[in-house]
Amino acid sequence: SLCGFRARGRRYGVQVKAFFDLFNGKKNQNRSSGRRDELIEELLRATANSNGGLGVSASGREEISNLVEELQKYCMKDPLGSENIFGRWEVRYASKPETAGGPFRTPVGRLVFPGQRAIQIIEEPNVCVNQIEFKTLGFIPGSVTQEGTVEPADGRWRVIREGNQR
Repeated sequence: SLCGFRARGRRYGVQVKAFFDLFNGKKNQNRSSGRRDELIEELLRATANSNGGLGVSASGREEISNLVEELQKYCMKDPLGSENIFGRWEVRYASKPETAGGPFRTPVGRLVFPGQRAIQIIEEPNVCVNQIEFKTLGFIPGSVTQEGTVEPADGRWRVIREGNQR
């Protein structure tokens, strides 16, 4: 599960709403937008300052999972069919936060490469780029990138990694 917001610009509130609008199927738009908006606000609160999911307790993970599960009722069937999904996104939460960035997200990696920021870039038609931005020893900027494709799998979407991290 991922929750993100567009990293460009300073109008995060508007862009967060645009991101979550892709979860809204047209048939449910007016009837359930109130509950959908409540879920989005709860999810944003639950993932604030979570360090991409690393700082979330077991009960917090369960709460976030429940919110995502309920929010999925409002999802469109083909999110890659919406241009709202394409862009550069800051990852607020990942259910498996260590997977984005591999050794950079371990305790030692976070000590040597502090100030990490997880980014996911989704480009047409189905390209996915995961990136961890950091400062080596706290002051030398750097990043690690992992590229792949997004493909349907068992009624869900999964990222197929291509090649090694660089």
